[in-house]
Amino acid sequence: YTVNGAVSGFGPLIVSTFGYTTLESILLQFPLGSIVFIFVLLTGYLSSRIRNINLVLLILCCLPVIAGCAMIWKSNWYPRAPTPVAGYTIIGFFGPVVFLIINIGMANVAGATKKSFTAAAIFVAYCVGNVAS
Repeated sequence: YTVNGAVSGFGPLIVSTFGYTTLESILLQFPLGSIVFIFVLLTGYLSSRIRNINLVLLILCCLPVIAGCAMIWKSNWYPRAPTPVAGYTIIGFFGPVVFLIINIGMANVAGATKKSFTAAAIFVAYCVGNVAS
């Protein structure tokens, strides 16, 4: 699950293809960053308070990313079109997914050393996926 490689690395360039200037493209990164910030904190809080909710949160956070990709793919890209920008913005739900995947992987392993190794292995796979994408 490495949609964030392209989004975080080339976000302003992606938005500028929708007909926005360079400055507007940079400013349109703020809503995406806000979604990442708010929902990483929210999913972290909920998963620490409610038992066995990680998979539900993972699925709920993946659905907006899929919807955002579909909005970008199927919408008309006329100059300054709002639909692809809205789709790009809700792709920001990728942030909580990364942490939830690491959390779920660690929850299925016993022992501190094995948990650390599992978290590191998942993170390395995530980084390799970012480089590959």
